[in-house]
Amino acid sequence: MGWVYTKYYSKPVLTHSGLVENYTSKMFIIPESKIGVVVLVNMNDYLVTNNLMEDIVKPLLGEEKPEISNSLYIMNHLLIDTIYMVITITALYPIITIKSWKSKNKTKKLYVMDITRHLLLSIALILIINSILMLSVGIYKIGYLLKKKTI
Repeated sequence: MGWVYTKYYSKPVLTHSGLVENYTSKMFIIPESKIGVVVLVNMNDYLVTNNLMEDIVKPLLGEEKPEISNSLYIMNHLLIDTIYMVITITALYPIITIKSWKSKNKTKKLYVMDITRHLLLSIALILIINSILMLSVGIYKIGYLLKKKTI
């Protein structure tokens, strides 16, 4: 089934997770304690579900759950929502202004340049967003591991 053996917790834990559009699940097996836990969540909110799962498993291991402030949660969502809004506005702007674009007197060369600009901008935006997301996760993981002193 794709079980992952992790030493993230104070005791060895086997985990397996699943995700579809609006649902998240994660299974935990704690071999030393002979405990198995299945968590099913009817939302796909990465920030909420991961914290919820930690809140369930860590007490079973006798660990304290890390305190995460509500303001950090809100700031993370605000940042993600802002990025989505900028992307959406950038994508909608050409659709909204298409009528005025069609009425402008342009040469064939300008039409080709305009279409090429939209294609290149779209590709660049996708590449930039993917790079930023990958870099952010990498930095987060390094910080997390340094905080846990596992490096």
